[in-house]
Amino acid sequence: MAVGFVLISTAPAHEHEVYNELLKIKEIVELHPLFGEYDLIAKIEAP
Repeated sequence: MAVGFVLISTAPAHEHEVYNELLKIKEIVELHPLFGEYDLIAKIEAP
């Protein structure tokens, strides 16, 4: 199984909307908010 991490920047004030949409993607197994240059980090698993 391949595992990857993606750092995500969103448009200002859209972090919550992007977070909720990303949770719908089955390959994203973890999603966490960040502070600083990036807004979210996603852990992705693929067979």
